Amino acid sequence: MDISKFRELAKKYLRDPLSELGFQSHGDHIFLINDETTFALLRVRDKWSNITQQVKYLLVVRQNFLPDLEEREINGFVEHPALYPFKVNPLKLKDFEKGILKKQIVYKYSSCNLGHYDTTNIDYGDENPIDTLSSIASEIKTRGIKWFELLTPEESASQIRKYGNNEYIENIWLRTYEKNGF
Repeated sequence: MDISKFRELAKKYLRDPLSELGFQSHGDHIFLINDETTFALLRVRDKWSNITQQVKYLLVVRQNFLPDLEEREINGFVEHPALYPFKVNPLKLKDFEKGILKKQIVYKYSSCNLGHYDTTNIDYGDENPIDTLSSIASEIKTRGIKWFELLTPEESASQIRKYGNNEYIENIWLRTYEKNGF
């Protein structure tokens, strides 16, 4: 299958179902922005993506007031995964379900800011991607929205303070949270 056919399937089985929840598209990325936070499904690329016919997806959350690596203000949707403190493989959201009947999302920040992300990989050259695309959309609808709602600015700042590794970008984020009263 070529990339244009894959994009048609991604639109039908991923973008269209998520657009019902208010998600917007930016290229191959899908995102939802509320007053203070962005929730996005990023298509993570590497230089071999087109040759290997592989697509990688990463689910991310960031507060909209967080700056870039040079501490410059950013407006609108951000494509670069490193600028999002919270990153998960969209098909591993179920790992955060806890409690009676596993209805509560319990998440602990994990520092992964050096480009080695746990992604959902789809080899569209070798496999039919429909089931994986549908599963990603379903996970975002059922568990992803809960994860997004959990990560308020207060909770996000607390998580990075408690579980961060004192990395350069984490220090920028913490200064920015403090500046904004969190």
